[in-house]
Amino acid sequence: MPKAKLGAGLGRRAAHDPRAAALLAAGKVIYGTDESQSALDAVLTHTLMPPSDKALCTELFYGHLRLHLRLDWFVRQKLHRPENLPAELLLLLEQSAYALAHTRLPAHATVNWAVGMARHRFSPGLGNLTNALLRSFVRNLRTEYLNHDYYAQKLAQPLHSTDVTALIYAQPSWLVQLWQKSYGHEICLKLLAAGLKTPPAGLRMNAARPPAPELMESLAPRGTIPYAEGVLEQIWPYHPLSLPPSCLALPPGKRPPLRIWQEQGMISLQSASAYIALFQLIPTDWPTPIWDACAGHGGKTLALLEQGLPIQCVSDPHQGRLNLFAHDFQRLKLAEAGRRLPQILPSRAEQTNFKQKFASVLLDAPCSGLGTLARRPEIRWRRTQDDLERLRLAQVQILDAAHAALIPHSGCRILYITCTLNPAENQNQMQNFLRSHPQYSLDIEYQTPPDSPLGEFFYSAALIRK
Repeated sequence: MPKAKLGAGLGRRAAHDPRAAALLAAGKVIYGTDESQSALDAVLTHTLMPPSDKALCTELFYGHLRLHLRLDWFVRQKLHRPENLPAELLLLLEQSAYALAHTRLPAHATVNWAVGMARHRFSPGLGNLTNALLRSFVRNLRTEYLNHDYYAQKLAQPLHSTDVTALIYAQPSWLVQLWQKSYGHEICLKLLAAGLKTPPAGLRMNAARPPAPELMESLAPRGTIPYAEGVLEQIWPYHPLSLPPSCLALPPGKRPPLRIWQEQGMISLQSASAYIALFQLIPTDWPTPIWDACAGHGGKTLALLEQGLPIQCVSDPHQGRLNLFAHDFQRLKLAEAGRRLPQILPSRAEQTNFKQKFASVLLDAPCSGLGTLARRPEIRWRRTQDDLERLRLAQVQILDAAHAALIPHSGCRILYITCTLNPAENQNQMQNFLRSHPQYSLDIEYQTPPDSPLGEFFYSAALIRK
């Protein structure tokens, strides 16, 4: 993706204009190196907008990014020498096309805003160009942009070809080919469709503390009900879905004000799919001591500590992530609940040589992230096929390091988790490990179902020493 700087002054308008804020944040992701959530957070932190405008900004931002590859292709088809136009104008046209085709915003409001912005930011001529292109887009919306046959005709390929399917779902062709080969055409389409939807917000209740009645009351009207066993179940607008203890999935849309409960340590935001994948491995059966070798921000370790499961050591090569883990340990008041802060080690899992051995090693392995495209849409154009092989080889090194750190006793285990949809990093990786380490067996293997309403896809497996 080419790098480009957005015009100076856009940030001042973004402080009070949700469309400008979405445009600014999108530019930081598409033409920069920011991750989507951090780019959006940076924009919204310095805004004076009310909650409704922040919600609009978020919708335009994520919707635009999820469909960027399709929108970019379509807009360029309608322009003469698009490479000569300002990068900000191309983003403006993409975002406006998204709003016209995929939201209920009045078409005239979107067109008028975009034309005014183009004239103000660039020139009357580019304002006229914006006006002509977007009005044509609206007139021909159903026969062109929303018509799948249009893409097949333009690419001169069959409708169900890999390239046409990739363009319609705004994915790289190599990824569509991978999923078709790995999972079949029908499942591939389900996964592609999931990547274009807003996933529900995952919420983890702090099991180390009794839930505040006010918190439960604020969550219950939004489709979640607590059961006597402590299991929270999502009942609307999806089909009933049982989740592990203390886990919750909030439907997209308006949320209750969660910040106060976060600050008080009652809840944490965590992907429900990730939480399920973790608890599929039955942590209550893990022998101790336990090492979380790829801790990241420590979300999984914190979830286990909240449930009363001891973790002796956490490591990650990024000190900033470990600092956030230590901060969250304090925020959740886990020490007051009798939990001990694990030893924190800033080190790569494959480079850590412990004198101490562990009975369980948790590997939230670095992976291609192909199961999180709805929440991290920039992966679509940043990830390459070469990355998949590089990450697979890194996983091999990490698994070997986990084996070296494991107590060589029966029942000791390696717990492996990824957030990707790539058999080479998941099922095949486990089979290759078993072939080179016959002293292990595969005890548990889990993959998020392709029709999961949670919109994110994780893999987890338990390797047990015989």
